[in-house]
Amino acid sequence: MIPSTHPLTKEGKIAEGLVHLERIANLKEPDEPRSKAHYFDGLLLLASTLHCEGRNAEAAKHLRRAAAYNPAYKEYLEECEREDGFVNDLESSRRRDY
Repeated sequence: MIPSTHPLTKEGKIAEGLVHLERIANLKEPDEPRSKAHYFDGLLLLASTLHCEGRNAEAAKHLRRAAAYNPAYKEYLEECEREDGFVNDLESSRRRDY
């Protein structure tokens, strides 16, 4: 995943990059093996950026597709889902009386 110390994060260009990365998700999955590998690497980059922005549900959706292609990506999906569950647990445990 993209660390918060990454230059794009510091320069505030994540949103700009997301516009381009989101286009990958709208492409048809290629048939040619090398192109297919690059396509799923792109989905991993998209998911990483979404995760960095706190958009874990969207990130997990793309990570599921990438993990179906390459099981090595499953660890990223598990991390994303674990963190999303943690955030949801925190939100649901908040006091509602203030």
